[in-house]
Amino acid sequence: MERDELLVAARDAIGGEGENDYVIAPSKHADQLAGKAPALAKILRGSELSAIARLYEEKDTQAGQAQLLFKGTADRANWSVFLTACFSALLLMMVPLAVLSTGSAAGNGLRIALGVCGILSGALGSMWLFKIREGRLLERWMTARAAAEAQRVKYFELATTTQDDGKDSAIPLPLLQLEYFRRYQLEVQRTYYRRRGADHERGADRMLGLSAMAVGLASFATGIGGLLGGEWVSLAGIGVIATALSGFASAKEAVSQDRRNMERYERTFEALESLSGKLDAVRMAAVNGERAPLEQLVAAVHEQLSLEHRQWLETAESTAASLAKLDETLAKLKEKFPKAGLAQGQGSAQTKS
Repeated sequence: MERDELLVAARDAIGGEGENDYVIAPSKHADQLAGKAPALAKILRGSELSAIARLYEEKDTQAGQAQLLFKGTADRANWSVFLTACFSALLLMMVPLAVLSTGSAAGNGLRIALGVCGILSGALGSMWLFKIREGRLLERWMTARAAAEAQRVKYFELATTTQDDGKDSAIPLPLLQLEYFRRYQLEVQRTYYRRRGADHERGADRMLGLSAMAVGLASFATGIGGLLGGEWVSLAGIGVIATALSGFASAKEAVSQDRRNMERYERTFEALESLSGKLDAVRMAAVNGERAPLEQLVAAVHEQLSLEHRQWLETAESTAASLAKLDETLAKLKEKFPKAGLAQGQGSAQTKS
């Protein structure tokens, strides 16, 4: 075949980008490629590559499960702290409401209900924060993801450097290896960083809107409390809810790292996009059996991925600090809860007299 025919044949043999390619199962690739790229399939069936592929898939599954467990538990803990703060604020705000009440039984019942709900939400928050801390859920996720990414890099490095006699295919093996790397590593990572970057941008915008709402609510609470004065000043408890809402948004952002990830993923995507522009030049070399440009491209892509991954791991420190702060906030709220209930009881007694 002519050079151009070989280039087209190699791309057709490996295929183009798929919708869900950012979730790969390399242990199945050999069977998928056996018909159109037997020389490459033979390499992928090798014992070492097969073992690495299975190990990657196992670690990737573990990382996904650990991520869901950590984020789900952290979200529940964050909601618990927010609700505990809200119940505490509502208890304090009941002082002026009790003045307007015609009966004390309803007020006492509401106070007890709010108190029970606050104690329950605080207990659940403590439970979930304990699970994160003692179960080392964040560390388990980070460790599993780091192990998976290490195996992934190792797999593609070996898949693109292993050589064969090439008798099983009319297409040069380096060209097949390049197209394989292009589809299942370079394009997959480009798709991942583009999509996840957009997801993080939407998440960051949502938390920004929530924080802005908290600022507005706090300003309203301060203004209305100062305007009405007297016993109505306790309506400034709305400010407590606003503060809790701001804390909720901050903790959510610290766990998801939406703003930081958005910026970092955009930089990584741009770097990978730039490297993809080198593909044609590397193809020209690979079609002639030259391996050096292929190995240089693989190294450059993996360097970008390793850099991004190191930065991602560094965010674990700020996430852990935010969770510690959440634990501290919950402890303070639980201390104030009995005082809030006592203040309400005293307010009710003064109303009766």
